Amino acid sequence: MKNALIILNPIAGARRGADLSARLRRMLLEEGVDATITETARRGDAETIAREEHAHYDMVVGAGGDGTVNEVASGLHGTDTPLGILPLGTANVLARELGIPLGMKGACRVLASGVPRAIDVGLALFPSRNTGHPFLSMAGAGLDAAVAHAYKAVRRKSSRYHQYVVPILLSIRDFHFPEIHVSLDGRPLAKPATSVIAGNIRTYGGPFRPTPHAEPDDGLLHVCAVHVRNTRDLLRCLWGTMTGRHIDYPDVTYATAREVRIESGDHVRVQLDGDAVGRLPVQLSILPRGLSVIAPGV
Repeated sequence: MKNALIILNPIAGARRGADLSARLRRMLLEEGVDATITETARRGDAETIAREEHAHYDMVVGAGGDGTVNEVASGLHGTDTPLGILPLGTANVLARELGIPLGMKGACRVLASGVPRAIDVGLALFPSRNTGHPFLSMAGAGLDAAVAHAYKAVRRKSSRYHQYVVPILLSIRDFHFPEIHVSLDGRPLAKPATSVIAGNIRTYGGPFRPTPHAEPDDGLLHVCAVHVRNTRDLLRCLWGTMTGRHIDYPDVTYATAREVRIESGDHVRVQLDGDAVGRLPVQLSILPRGLSVIAPGV
């Protein structure tokens, strides 16, 4: 029987309830997984617990949204312990990309019978920090990061899609179209961008796919840089990310790189895996197949 440490964010998404831990433990036991469940109380707990306890378990599982999964992955960075995912959040971006069922029963079955899959890990290095901060899905600077920061300011205990509506609308209204300079493997883009997303996967929140050709194990960051200067063109590009047509727009650059430098003279916010983390400048890199994740078998 496998043994797993489940690091549970008890307020993730809409799946709260006093008996959540008990239900998860029962479901996992039925699938042949002996689970130890510990709940987080504040931001950073999941990373600390994963780092300190991973050696005692066959896997460490992030039970929550993409932020919780990111924290657990950060704690497992540099170890051989695989990451498991129980997608209890709102977007569940990485789970969707890897084909992990969004229902608890199906996700528990993957933890029991799935196979380790090596995926790439992005690293974001800020001048104020000595080590890179891992990300699994995407890093962004500009509009999407502004939304992440606005959402952080108004977020309630549980996260729902409708809670993003006001932050998105306000961020679009107030967006000041900064001048962002981007270098790909040391080569600067010919013109500045106003928003940049570096994706490790195709999937983004909701219907958006700004990096539609990204694969989690191709050893590359897929970069979508938007060069528009007004709200009308910005909305056109947002619509394009839902259809995939944006990569052919003349005011969008789509490229791949192993190292991405993003900087600006303006105060531009940054997000990693959907969480607000700071401001530019930031240096992004990719660690090929740097993390093992329990995913459905072929």
